[in-house]
Amino acid sequence: MNKATLRASPSTAGKREPKMWLKACPRCGGDLYEERDVYGKFIACLQCAYYLTEVEEVLIKYLASRSDAVEAKRNSAKLEVIAGGKR
Repeated sequence: MNKATLRASPSTAGKREPKMWLKACPRCGGDLYEERDVYGKFIACLQCAYYLTEVEEVLIKYLASRSDAVEAKRNSAKLEVIAGGKR
């Protein structure tokens, strides 16, 4: 088997990179990751193995989306300054 065959194999097709939130664990301040198993999706801490409740999962995803929007706005403002102002 060559590398091209391995990359196109159905077992790896459609897999996504895991989502991670750094220093966001409510219990220990560790790093959270999102994973899926036979029971469904879950978010857990890498350091202390704490599993978030459904309410905590919704909250962490909401806060992440808000921070992404703020970061995107900041980056667009930086690009405008670099490009020489608004067009």
